[in-house]
Amino acid sequence: MPDATVIYDLPIGEYHRLERLSPSGMAALLRSPAHYQASREAWAGREKSRALRIGSAVHTLVLEPELAATHILCPEPKPDADGRTKEGRPI
Repeated sequence: MPDATVIYDLPIGEYHRLERLSPSGMAALLRSPAHYQASREAWAGREKSRALRIGSAVHTLVLEPELAATHILCPEPKPDADGRTKEGRPI
């Protein structure tokens, strides 16, 4: 097993490009390698749900406060509108 290395100040873009085994990936791999591969393919082509976007924002606010200013939350567009809402207009 390789030695563990601590990397300080790793840019967030590089962090997200790292290939690593997540807890959910590990659970799929324990079922079978085919389940693991299918879960990776499904995740790659998936559109982010509202819950996932909110969870990502909370993660950033709590664990990466220096990046919090780079995220903007906007309301979901109303289905009967053309995608613009009074609440979503720039200030």
